[in-house]
Amino acid sequence: MDTAFYVMTHLPIAAALLLAWLPRFLISPLLGFFAAAAAAAALYAVLNYTEPFTLTLPHWIDPILTGADFALLAFFVYAGVRSKSALVWAIAALQIVLLAYVEFSGHSFGAYPEIAVDRLTLAMWLLISFVGGAIAFYSITYMDYERSSERKKTAFSAILLGFIGVMNLLVAADSIPVFFLLFELTTLASFVLIGWREDEAAVSNSIRALWMNQIGGVALLAGMIALLLADKPLFFSPLIGAGDHGGILAAFSLMSVAALVKGAQMPFDRWLLGAMVAPTPVSAILHSSTMVKIAPFMILKFAPLIAGTYLAVTLSYFGGFVFVTAAALALGRKVFKEILAYSTISLLGLMILLASIGTPLSTSAALAILLFHGATKAMLFMEAGVVEKLFYMKRITEMGGLIVRAPMSVFLILFGFASVTLPPFGALVGKWIAIEASVSGKFAFLFIVLGSVVITLLYFKAVCFLLGKSGGEVGLKVEKQPFAFSWINGLIGFVLVATALFIAPFLVIMISPIASELTSSPTGMTLDGLSLVLPSGRLEFWQIASCWLLFVMLPLLAFRTIGKVDRAMEYSGGERLDMPSVTFFFSPSLGVTRALTAVSFLFLIVTIVGGAFA
Repeated sequence: MDTAFYVMTHLPIAAALLLAWLPRFLISPLLGFFAAAAAAAALYAVLNYTEPFTLTLPHWIDPILTGADFALLAFFVYAGVRSKSALVWAIAALQIVLLAYVEFSGHSFGAYPEIAVDRLTLAMWLLISFVGGAIAFYSITYMDYERSSERKKTAFSAILLGFIGVMNLLVAADSIPVFFLLFELTTLASFVLIGWREDEAAVSNSIRALWMNQIGGVALLAGMIALLLADKPLFFSPLIGAGDHGGILAAFSLMSVAALVKGAQMPFDRWLLGAMVAPTPVSAILHSSTMVKIAPFMILKFAPLIAGTYLAVTLSYFGGFVFVTAAALALGRKVFKEILAYSTISLLGLMILLASIGTPLSTSAALAILLFHGATKAMLFMEAGVVEKLFYMKRITEMGGLIVRAPMSVFLILFGFASVTLPPFGALVGKWIAIEASVSGKFAFLFIVLGSVVITLLYFKAVCFLLGKSGGEVGLKVEKQPFAFSWINGLIGFVLVATALFIAPFLVIMISPIASELTSSPTGMTLDGLSLVLPSGRLEFWQIASCWLLFVMLPLLAFRTIGKVDRAMEYSGGERLDMPSVTFFFSPSLGVTRALTAVSFLFLIVTIVGGAFA
């Protein structure tokens, strides 16, 4: 296990430092090798896991980590001064003050291993290394279409690889100060990557991402101070394992706010929406396997401690509110990547809702949606990049006729939508389990059902444009794509198909043990052959297999365009009128949008205050 740990954490970071200075013709095979090695190590760790793995860092590294903390925050101050953003440098300065108190107040942090690897960490490693590695490799070809120097293109892919190593370290960190350093390194990575193109929009949105994500850092430091004042250790495992709420719910409510900021939950959704100005691999990696996945990861980690508390209730209601609201707001968007971004924010709300409930079944549902959403969203964003670079389309309203010009790309996008909304894919099965897990909670059940309907409506709206026919285009010819574009999404699609066909074994063998370990209770999910048995229902294998009839028809549907519709009106004397097929847009007024933002901000206040005084 220790070898796998070093391969997944140290190797990507070291490789990134090496690749950033190599000639571009060498980066493709070497990055592919390092990404494959990390994914193989993650799979090895999952298959050979027997008990939690811990690692105590040597004492000499403590001052180095502390120095890195202060140096990173000092850079944020510099970035704020240079960009003339008072918010950036003021929040960074506040973090320096809070960090100085944590480090030099004389309080004891406790003596526990800084690294702790459990089943949840292993699942995150698999997602981060497999999906993140695929995106990093995809980025090599994608950057060939960017207008920048060869050195800068190489550095971009190297940074993505290093991002994977940092994220793998973050999910293994049990020391909260170490977690904080890695938390802020992800902030740095997002700042650099979002501002990569260095134009006005990129710089503006990178600055917004920097100050918003630093709010999460402030919340995390405030949580650490609350723990120190309560004379508690700054380590996750002993706090959660003790099950003692005394003096620490306030700290965990603050840390939950840090999670919500990283997860771009309203009212902090603007930083993730702004990230769409960056090269598409940035969107793909932020949405699928890094950065925003910190939110459900943290809530899943906290769930055993906060389950049944007022904090858990407010978090679940907050997640449900965002699940429905973000999906509804997406209905008014026309830019394809913005639609995908809002759907990510929405589904993260669902994961937070389920993780906060804290039962074995709801935890299983949250884990299933987290993993399958990561793979699917990577595929969808990478295909958005293909459509952008090869066909110069960004808005779904421009994509009429794309089915004729790019049937492969359209099919993969349709497949991605299907894997989130239709059976027998893991995300839909996860929602089914979520509904069963929430039937005792009226509001949670209502949020899940309503949000699922709205987000399904959103994807089918996009499908209407993708299958639409632009004037006069006839014939069908499969487009030519660079090898990296086609085979990476093909590989992810194959994994989604395989896990969907054998969804019952995957849930029982992979997901159920994680949920049981987190909640210290059995999930009640068992196997009957290849059928899934839940406490109050079954999913038969013949039902799973029969769902594939849908996907026998899907390729045929992809080759069947929706043309114009001729219609004779009542008082037109039989004259035929051209009525092009259309869909709808839901565009709330500015006042409604501001009201929804205010409600989400109120939820944050209630979460902090409720957690502190419950």
